[in-house]
Amino acid sequence: MSTRCSSKTLVSIFAALLLYADPAAAQYTSITDLGDLGGGASIATSVNDRGQVAGASLRDSKTERGFIWQDDVMTEIGTLGGTHSVAWAINNRGQVVGFSNRADSSIGAFVWHKGVMTDLGGATSAALGINDRGQVVGLVQAADRSSSSAVLWEKGVMIELPTLGGNQVAAAGINERGQIVGTAQTADGDYRAVMWDKGTITDLGSLGGTNGVAYSVNARGMACGFSTLVTEESRAALYAEGKVVNLGTLGGTFSQCLLGANNRGQFVGTSTTEGDAEYHAFVTVDGVMTDLNKQIPPKSGWLLEYAYGLNERGQIVGGGHREGEAAIRAFLLSGNRRHGDGEQGDGEHGNNGQNGND
Repeated sequence: MSTRCSSKTLVSIFAALLLYADPAAAQYTSITDLGDLGGGASIATSVNDRGQVAGASLRDSKTERGFIWQDDVMTEIGTLGGTHSVAWAINNRGQVVGFSNRADSSIGAFVWHKGVMTDLGGATSAALGINDRGQVVGLVQAADRSSSSAVLWEKGVMIELPTLGGNQVAAAGINERGQIVGTAQTADGDYRAVMWDKGTITDLGSLGGTNGVAYSVNARGMACGFSTLVTEESRAALYAEGKVVNLGTLGGTFSQCLLGANNRGQFVGTSTTEGDAEYHAFVTVDGVMTDLNKQIPPKSGWLLEYAYGLNERGQIVGGGHREGEAAIRAFLLSGNRRHGDGEQGDGEHGNNGQNGND
């Protein structure tokens, strides 16, 4: 299960199947292994404010399926007729979006709700973000794969979003205000992190390199993703108030924010450690990057490598390895007592506040 991508490969990867708090005081008292669908490996990509989790798991050595997890139960969500699916994002209504093989082997964007998976159309497409209003964003690729378009699906209509002059564009996230973020190729062939707001595209800037993506955006309009430096090394980047902030690394030469953002200004992602020896999951608060492996109980037996999703309660989901196990496992972090949000962990599963499907 691949966990790392650049803006140059974002489109092809998806089509081929993408309040102040002192970080040092934010301790997570509960780590939950979300299990798998029978194939041993799993990864969690998104968590809503009710504690419902979306992600993907191997069923066996050859098939990968999207899942929704709640009340300690992982449920497969099916496919569009093919053998593979990935659940990429979930909103507070329990609607899940992602992409799946169809019976003809093409890749299609979907929205899943209450056991029903709906094909959003497009010869090759992927749905990568959804807000609580049910607005869905993603990409549609041309039949000859020479170009891709960033799209918004709203009330059954697919709307193509503006470009920066290049042929490859993808929308990756959307907030409750309808602001959309992603990546767009310029006429010169560079990839830039962008925001679409009320039909207008804005180049969010860069850290000097030729690659950039904004994966997530909160209700305050703060976006996070990555930008390359002049050296083309990747750095997690915060895009806010017309500025691009280099969030640094955990000692290595690579970092990216991934899919999670909340309105407290927290973002999550992955970074290499010193000597690029390992990938470690991180959370950022007010521009400060903290290794999540230093925020969990000692001797937990976990190496948290990729933090993908984050909710308003501070719960974090992603993928990591347990001591002695080769397969990546989906995890849920709970019990962050620092922020005073009523979250209490019980040392095993935490209080996930799940209320079932709508």
